[in-house]
Amino acid sequence: MRKTALFIALLATTATTLTAQLAIGPRAGAHFARASFDPKDGRSVSDKVGLVAGAVLEIGLGDNLALQPEASYVQRGYQTEQTLLGITTETELAMNYLDFGGLLKLRSGNDEGINFYLAGGAFYSIAMDGELTNRAGPVETVVEIKFDDDYDRSDINLSAGGGFTFGSGAISLFVDGRYLFGLKDIEQRDKDFTINNRGVSVSAGLMFQL
Repeated sequence: MRKTALFIALLATTATTLTAQLAIGPRAGAHFARASFDPKDGRSVSDKVGLVAGAVLEIGLGDNLALQPEASYVQRGYQTEQTLLGITTETELAMNYLDFGGLLKLRSGNDEGINFYLAGGAFYSIAMDGELTNRAGPVETVVEIKFDDDYDRSDINLSAGGGFTFGSGAISLFVDGRYLFGLKDIEQRDKDFTINNRGVSVSAGLMFQL
């Protein structure tokens, strides 16, 4: 009887501990997207500001370590400008992605107040749609992206960054910044020309302890 009662108490304690280590919440912010071009052909590349929004689940693995699976909507692309024979040509790629993956977080601790963390991980990205806009003087053309023919629908992104968490009660606020490094060539039209996604995301969100 004692062993049964001890087992039940231990099980309840373990369940309580695991529950206290779980948190879920939304995040939203801005993604400053651009691309890496290889070979470089003299064009200037600038950031294309888009939206990032999604949901995160934090799984505590102790006082200083956590796993954070995520699902997010991210707007990626780039803006370029190039002048040839006195004519300036602007190109803008806008693509809407769904990202699935996670981060491993190294946290500063569980003290009350402000806590700092470093994070790194990987994400699988799947593009839902996109469009390519070209401007040459007063002429503008907009073309819908054809996936698998002109552009690759999927991408794999590495992510690294850090952030701050404010509060450690039932609800906490976090802000973070990340650099995203795309591994795949997103353009399929020219095998001698490589375009990789790059970007910096800044976001904020809430964590609700479960």
